[in-house]
Amino acid sequence: MEYGSKQEKSVAINGLACLVQALRNIRIRIDLQNESSVSGIAKEIDGYMNILLEEVIYEDCEENSYNYETLYVKGRNIRYIHIPKHLLVRETILKYLSKVQGKAGPRKTTAVERFKQSKLMQRQRETVLLVEKIKKERQEAATSKDE
Repeated sequence: MEYGSKQEKSVAINGLACLVQALRNIRIRIDLQNESSVSGIAKEIDGYMNILLEEVIYEDCEENSYNYETLYVKGRNIRYIHIPKHLLVRETILKYLSKVQGKAGPRKTTAVERFKQSKLMQRQRETVLLVEKIKKERQEAATSKDE
């Protein structure tokens, strides 16, 4: 999946839109905000959950059915997406994320980032030692009061 912007990719990966994107080339049913529903094969899904469906059956709120070759659904018009029962949600999300994140590969860190990381780790170690020292002093003070 190619994303239009970094913001779109961030929205897709950090939200549940990645689950919807994993449904590509699967027949899904979508309930819309206007009480109608559509069913079709999801061909394209972007980070904002805009969906292009093929072989579509559109049912209006009066249960009249209409067939369309393709239909574009804006993400803001979606009320509910029915996930097929045979899909395991957690595994589907993890599989999709590994596929998307694996394309770019691990990001190389710069010398400045490595320096900042090492300084941060050093400060964290010092804080942990300081906390342990304070705990020990408090325990000693408590035991001396008991005696």
